[in-house]
Amino acid sequence: MTLKGITAMRAQHDYLFHHPLYLERCQRPACPSHVTLGRRYKALTAKLQAFTEYIAASEFAREAEFLQEIVYEDKSLCKAAGPVWHQKDRLKDHLPKNLRGVDKTATWSKSGYHGWVYGYGLHLTGIGNGFPVMFQVLPANVNERKVLDRKKDPTHGKRRAMYCHR
Repeated sequence: MTLKGITAMRAQHDYLFHHPLYLERCQRPACPSHVTLGRRYKALTAKLQAFTEYIAASEFAREAEFLQEIVYEDKSLCKAAGPVWHQKDRLKDHLPKNLRGVDKTATWSKSGYHGWVYGYGLHLTGIGNGFPVMFQVLPANVNERKVLDRKKDPTHGKRRAMYCHR
């Protein structure tokens, strides 16, 4: 769905409902509701994190000498689902009456490409050839330098790498 530019859960549900071929490819008998899609995406994050680290630490990665390269930390901002909770209201912890479905864990951050974004930051740690070795999804205002410092200790023991900040 990301490749097609469809990010809203309800829009993904509608697309799957009208394109049964994709349901067949995913081996799904019926189209799940948009709420189920959202719940499955949230549950998938921890599994993908563990799988990414498993592949990076695998025998294949050691044989291919992937881990002898420079490690990069990069942050990409993603918009939160639902309406935007403006900073002046967030600071006062005031939720306007007609604002429903707001994501209270999302935060504001500025992107050079997208400008101000209310949402989350995908912190991706990759090696020089682009192979991902770790990632974390955190509120948008978390600085990538702090994330890299947290990741440095577990990764440094596994691999000999020089850390760079992109």
